[in-house]
Amino acid sequence: VDESWAKLTGEAAPPASSAPRWVPSREDLAQVFARGQDHQFDGLTEGFLDGPQHQVVVRGRAPKHRGRLVGRVVRVNIRGRSGGRGGASGDVEVVVDLGDTGCEVRRGDGVVFDQGRPESEELGGPVFGVRDPRTGREVDLGDTDAGLVSLVFGRDVGRRIADLGPKALSQALVWKTKDPRLEAQVAQSLATVVPAASANVPVEAQLPVLEEGRRRAVDARVTVRLGETLRVELRDEDGNVGTAETASTAATAAKRPLSTDVIASALGELGGSPFHLAASRVVVDLDPAADLFVALSEIKAARREALRALGTAWLARIEERDAERSRGLLSSAETQDFLLHWRATLPTQLPLGAGHPQETEPSPTTPTPRPYSISVLCRSPAQVRAVADAVSRRGSALGEAVSEVVVDFLEAKGIPRALEVVREAGLHAVVAAPRIVKPAEEGLWRWLLYDLQPDGILVRSTGLLQQLLQSGSSQEDSAAEGHCSSGKGENAITAGDLPVAKPAAATAEGPVSTPRIHGDFSLNAANALTASLLLSSGLASLAPTHDLNADQLVELAESLGSSWEAERTQGEPAPDGQLECILHQKLPIFHTEHCVFCRFLSSGNSYKDCGHPCETQSVHLRGTDGEDNLVLADMGCRNTVFNAKAQSAAEYLPPLISAGYRRFRIELVDEPPEVVEPLLSGYAEVLEAAWHAADVEDSQGHGPLASNHDDDDDDHHQQQQQQHQDLDFYRVLSRLFDFLETLPDSNGRAHGVTDGSLRPVSERAWSSLRPTARR
Repeated sequence: VDESWAKLTGEAAPPASSAPRWVPSREDLAQVFARGQDHQFDGLTEGFLDGPQHQVVVRGRAPKHRGRLVGRVVRVNIRGRSGGRGGASGDVEVVVDLGDTGCEVRRGDGVVFDQGRPESEELGGPVFGVRDPRTGREVDLGDTDAGLVSLVFGRDVGRRIADLGPKALSQALVWKTKDPRLEAQVAQSLATVVPAASANVPVEAQLPVLEEGRRRAVDARVTVRLGETLRVELRDEDGNVGTAETASTAATAAKRPLSTDVIASALGELGGSPFHLAASRVVVDLDPAADLFVALSEIKAARREALRALGTAWLARIEERDAERSRGLLSSAETQDFLLHWRATLPTQLPLGAGHPQETEPSPTTPTPRPYSISVLCRSPAQVRAVADAVSRRGSALGEAVSEVVVDFLEAKGIPRALEVVREAGLHAVVAAPRIVKPAEEGLWRWLLYDLQPDGILVRSTGLLQQLLQSGSSQEDSAAEGHCSSGKGENAITAGDLPVAKPAAATAEGPVSTPRIHGDFSLNAANALTASLLLSSGLASLAPTHDLNADQLVELAESLGSSWEAERTQGEPAPDGQLECILHQKLPIFHTEHCVFCRFLSSGNSYKDCGHPCETQSVHLRGTDGEDNLVLADMGCRNTVFNAKAQSAAEYLPPLISAGYRRFRIELVDEPPEVVEPLLSGYAEVLEAAWHAADVEDSQGHGPLASNHDDDDDDHHQQQQQQHQDLDFYRVLSRLFDFLETLPDSNGRAHGVTDGSLRPVSERAWSSLRPTARR
């Protein structure tokens, strides 16, 4: 790396060390890094750089580190029981067939017996001896090519093996999980790396390391008087101060008196710290008529103490700032000032698109009296039909609350019919785009836009967002090209895979209008700046990132509302989009290129030869906690793992409504169709109760919903009314949570409900993190 960098930059490469360099072999790498392999694969692959290889990349035999394969257990020799203390248990030997693994095992190595049940406690431990099973003599496997060896263990492990019986470990795989010799080599190669202390970290270690051009400028003032201690004061650009004094007092110099240059040289440039001190910024208060002397070692010691004090002051300032922003967002005042300045500098055409998209007209049968709306995301045709039927049966109560359905299917062929069902129910039909669109799949957006012609598109990546927002200038050309280009990648979505939808309206009169574009959580809007940029680019709505808890969601909405109101006051245009709160979901906890369906339900390596088991089978991953986590595949064969428990924001609805949220989403994952109607009805009731509770609160002069009431109502009456609304909200909320606790998944198992990532927690102070985490 050094040599390559030197060639690119023209800089001289550092001199090579004369000491012999240890170069790890593939076997060494497998011992240290490999996991999840089996007896056929060592766990080291090129990953997906060679394309989809689901049978090779992840074997999935065990979730833990395994190291290298030693061999397979042939038999267990139990010669008797020993009641002695300590030492090796010579009466129990595990005979292992090494085969062609080439793995050496020695006394002191650690091994584990793999019986293919990683969910159970696995037996293993340090090897106390390696013997030749034919002669019983001790051998060094590094010096023998014997096909069979006997492993001897300590008394405790030997006793556990004996208790299991001679056939319990038959044919179990033996893995070397610990190699002291290799660990010593690794440790020696890393000898120059200074480990961070795990506790009592000194201030110097807590300070971040900044690049040379970013180090903080410091002014120094040194005061020295005869008979007094020399005082060093360091002050940074934010006014943080660190002072220290020498241990001894200044005396009359016998030979070389102190001077400004000598003191500045002793202070140095504060190298190795985030601060920088230039000689020109050193002020020395020294009586020129007196020849004074203080040992340079003491001046340097005072400089170190002053630097430590300055670092402490800086960290304290950072902690204070973290406390003020404990919810991770700028204050409202800071956000207003910054957004006003930032938006004033933007060009007329924003980088993500050309203004707001055209909106399709809502269905004439869509009820709109409610000041809020519910969007329901469905992942199966049965769920779509259940929502449509529920809205039709429940009439105005549910129909006025539910305004749209988002279709998020694995099978593209089912989407057109689902959009028809949604429109027949008088609801807006929105289609969800995949989270990842690869180069060979870029034609997907044409299919979404021109063939499906939905009322809206749920966008999950900024790349697709840019393509959709810029599509207006090239619609006619794109339509002439066809709905989708033919992909060449292994997992590409090709034109033949995508069906043509029944258009929402005839398009012969002109180009297709751009539907409403909704932004999903994966756009990672975590603060007012990002949310404002995305909404300004033309989004009709935006779901903030799941990294925000309920308090942070509230502050995000308040920050945006305040800044936009300030812009309107100054005559500046403000975005028309709105934030969306995901009210109910099973949190997506993992998204990966690896396909579990292809790996375990087929013998294929990609969608070309796997037989598409994802279209007919349901897969859950059962965790160590016993909960079943659903796995779903998307159009590109990427898998998403969902949390077993449902996550609900229902209890946080009053403050969310008061902050300005008017759009809420309910995401269905694998809920059976028969629970859809009671689920939607329960949330509709809670939302209505929360709306009244928030409205009562705000009518008393709190929050953005506050109304100007000139009449002087009785305070006692208002308090009673507030209490009544609160009780009604919590009564309905309790009824909903009772239902959610029994909500089954597709296997009929109930996993309960939680507030999950929405639970407000105190953010850790930056200075409390490990130094490595802050660099």
